[in-house]
Amino acid sequence: MIRTMQLLDALVQAPDGMGVMELANALKIHKADVSRILSTLQDMGYVIQDERTDRFTVSFKFVAMALRYKDHTELEDIVQPVLAELVRQTGESVQFAVEQNRELIYVERMDGTKPLRVASMLGLSAPLHATAAGKVWLASLPTEEVVALMKERGMEAVTEHTITDLDALLRELAQVRQQGYAVSREEVNPTVFGLAVPVHDRKGMVRAAVVVTLPMYEATGERIDAVKSRAMKAAGILTEQLSLIW
Repeated sequence: MIRTMQLLDALVQAPDGMGVMELANALKIHKADVSRILSTLQDMGYVIQDERTDRFTVSFKFVAMALRYKDHTELEDIVQPVLAELVRQTGESVQFAVEQNRELIYVERMDGTKPLRVASMLGLSAPLHATAAGKVWLASLPTEEVVALMKERGMEAVTEHTITDLDALLRELAQVRQQGYAVSREEVNPTVFGLAVPVHDRKGMVRAAVVVTLPMYEATGERIDAVKSRAMKAAGILTEQLSLIW
């Protein structure tokens, strides 16, 4: 089961598909095991094989399954209007990431009215140490849990600005707890500033994050304060509404 999920995760991130050997090398799984898993998934309709290239991709049946689940959670109906209003107020692109299994997964996105375009992270997990969303969630954990997570997962440099020192990250998380929001300064995307505000469940736990991205050259103190204020208001609305289902 673990190998099957690892394989699907790899295919989801490869829109042009992957071959058997490519998957075997990427996942460090024997070629025969990859072929067996792919054959099962193909029979079930969750992956398809291109007859010309022999590469495998996830099918729309797999995508539809995820969309049906998302629809049943009522998440989209609650989140999208709030994000749309935040875009209207700020003009910036916004995203919504949800914590699940100690990961932050981006599940909603709306582009802003400005020319800045950030690569879509929909369906992907946020590097916890590098993204504003990840830091917001990490800041809600006890320090010892953060240390354990970072030792387990590592702190890979996504860009030259990514924090890769654990002590530096812990200092920043202390600041996040104090100020109530987190930022990422070109740590994932060069020239992009990200700001995230936590969304809580009915028990007060951080379950999600509202993320606003803007060009780094616009990230002045005055602009950050304006965006932060609106993002916090949006997060407050979502905390109130989502606490009915979380």
